[in-house]
Amino acid sequence: MNRAGAEPSRTPPRREQVHQQQYQEGQAGTNPAATSSASPVPDQPSRNPFLLQERPRSGCKPATRIAFAKTHKTGSSTVQNILLRYGVNHDLVFAMPNKSWMFSLHDPLDASLVLEGPWKELGGFDIFAFHCRWNHSEVSKMVPGAKFVTILREPLELFESNAVYFGNAQAKADFNAYAMRMATAGQRRGEKAYVGQNNLLWDLGVPARDVHRTEVADAKIREAEETFDLVMVMERFDESLVLLADLLCWPLEEVMYLKQNVRLSETKNVPTDETRDAARAWLHGDYKVRCNKPVLDQVCQLAYSEVKKKITSHKYDY
Repeated sequence: MNRAGAEPSRTPPRREQVHQQQYQEGQAGTNPAATSSASPVPDQPSRNPFLLQERPRSGCKPATRIAFAKTHKTGSSTVQNILLRYGVNHDLVFAMPNKSWMFSLHDPLDASLVLEGPWKELGGFDIFAFHCRWNHSEVSKMVPGAKFVTILREPLELFESNAVYFGNAQAKADFNAYAMRMATAGQRRGEKAYVGQNNLLWDLGVPARDVHRTEVADAKIREAEETFDLVMVMERFDESLVLLADLLCWPLEEVMYLKQNVRLSETKNVPTDETRDAARAWLHGDYKVRCNKPVLDQVCQLAYSEVKKKITSHKYDY
């Protein structure tokens, strides 16, 4: 690829040194399997000469304050990797947990974990992109003025992926039988469970005890419409990334990706029609959120042919 014009600065800026320290601190509390999707943070100047040469957008200013509600098993690690790469190569600072790759999934998110943490001397943070018990107001304190983004997935497919990923033996042995038992029994989500009813609502901050309540799902939809600038959809991933690039005023080169944490298709369980019917009632809250019309209208307004046209219109020198 054409790497011309990527002249590195001679002295790494202060934030570049912080990137390296953040990375080392995070690695201290991380297992290798859990971080396979994270971009390495190089001990190099802020501009990476191995990226595609940037093509500036006209008429808008690239966003550098971004908050990403990272949901489980939705393609979120790929989106996170895009944001981490952008932050490293544009000398931005991450609002990240101390010595871990994620915030607690059992305790409410508290902005003081970052604002009073080891990076507080920086006086400001640019990107939030780590798993947490989502709380819009707390994240806003960490990255004020940010563009807010999240990603959703078809709820039953998400439940299957989550159950297998977290090692549920029953789901691995016979997913359809397992899902039918859970759905027909109306199994409520456990307080400390990583897998269970309405995972999208839980990831977006709804307490486990409330994820089955219709009025709570309705309230979360209203909150999402008011607080998120973009809700991406995994099933329309490329279209979602085009919308993300438009929202952030980034050239499409910045959202190029390699898939992260993806299973081979032959290892995936295929839900039966009977399982899908039962799941629609049991996962009703997640289906309301995922199938919210404004969300789907925003993502689906870009037909795949239009996305392909936008992408193929970019010519690269190899």
